[in-house]
Amino acid sequence: MEQTGSQRVACYDVLRVAATFAVVALHLSAQHWADTDIYSTAWQAFNLYDSLVRWTVPVFVMISGVFFLAGTQSLRQILRKNVLRIVTAFVFWSALYAAYAYFFNKCALSTAVTLFFSGHYHMWFLFMIVGLYLIVPLLRPIAQNETLLRYFLLLALVFNFLLPQLGALLSLFSWQLYSSYLSLSGMLYYHFMLGFAACAQTPSVSSKTEKQTEVLVPGYKLFPTTNMWIFLKLDTSKGLVSMVQYSMEDKNRLEIPINYIPFASGADAIPGRFNLYATQNMWTFILLDEVDGRTWQVQWSTDGKEGIVPINAGSSL
Repeated sequence: MEQTGSQRVACYDVLRVAATFAVVALHLSAQHWADTDIYSTAWQAFNLYDSLVRWTVPVFVMISGVFFLAGTQSLRQILRKNVLRIVTAFVFWSALYAAYAYFFNKCALSTAVTLFFSGHYHMWFLFMIVGLYLIVPLLRPIAQNETLLRYFLLLALVFNFLLPQLGALLSLFSWQLYSSYLSLSGMLYYHFMLGFAACAQTPSVSSKTEKQTEVLVPGYKLFPTTNMWIFLKLDTSKGLVSMVQYSMEDKNRLEIPINYIPFASGADAIPGRFNLYATQNMWTFILLDEVDGRTWQVQWSTDGKEGIVPINAGSSL
């Protein structure tokens, strides 16, 4: 999850800190949960502490969703920056754990190799988060369409919560079947989306023309900078700004988000709401919310110091 220092959101930072401590508490309380007598006071205490901090992983995932689903990162940027960083960390730590098991626990070489590829038990989180990063380009259009988002959440509520709970209540599921069902229901969404994409009919030219005539205000604008290769792209409905660089070489063509969190959403995200104004400082633009007068100072850069700072952003930040 990416955030520059100039656009940090305090509530997310507090949640991260709380979730970090909760992860530690979760591992400590679950360490002897399975090998303690369930009728003992110790097991009841382990179970209580374990249950109280089970929210920690979902919170981490939800925070990541805020920034990735509202962002404009391309798949190439996600692969090069986010996925590569996690893969690097996995390779390093997994190799360390496998080497420890081989040299100190005297396990077989084949076992150590298996441990390297599967990772230590708590490293499952890395596989999960990489999987989420990889499907961001698929989930983002759903997240940014209110109707599709509600439909997606309704399906998740029914198949991932209501039906499993009903089955458990009526003793229709064994634990093994319950776990298999949850895995299958999670995959159903992606298979249904893939099937729809393969079978959907292309809209007619006339319908496209009708939709285009309804858009009276541009949803995006490009603003030139003093650098001939760089433009600023503005989402005029949400206030998202990114640097767009063109080049004669493929490797130098890129788009870098300056802010990840939209300043307007839902019914308030109206095309033409936000606009950029150049200043006499070559690196600085002013972002203006033309509906309620909020303003931000936008800094673009060629050395990774770009960011956005509120000038008069009201209470929405």
